[in-house]
Amino acid sequence: MSIYGAQSVDSPRHDDTAQTYDALLFLSFGGPEGMDDVMPFLRNVSRGRNIPDARLAEVAHHYEGFGGVSPINAQNRALIAAMEADFAANGLHLPIYFGTATGIRWSLTPSRK
Repeated sequence: MSIYGAQSVDSPRHDDTAQTYDALLFLSFGGPEGMDDVMPFLRNVSRGRNIPDARLAEVAHHYEGFGGVSPINAQNRALIAAMEADFAANGLHLPIYFGTATGIRWSLTPSRK
C-alpha cells in the first residue's frame, strides 16, 4: 500500500504481496521525429501562449540542423531497450509501451515490433 492509503504513519510504505501487471507504460514529453513534425510539435507545446507563427518558424529553423529529430525519443527508446533486457534477464515477461504527449495527439506504441 502507498503512504497515501496508509492507515497510520507507522504503516508500511509498500505492500510486499505479489502483484500482477499487464504492462509497463513509459511516458515522456517526446519531441519531433522529422521536419514534418516540427511545426505541429511547436504549435502543440506553445498552445495558448499566443506565440506568432513567424516566431515558431524561426524556432523550427533550429531543428533543420539535425533533420527535425529531437534526441529525446531515441534516448527513451534506448532506455526502454535496456529495461527490456533487464526484465528478460530477470525472468520478467512484461511488455513495455512508449507514449509521448507532444505530437498532434497522444501516441502509444508497443516498444517491440
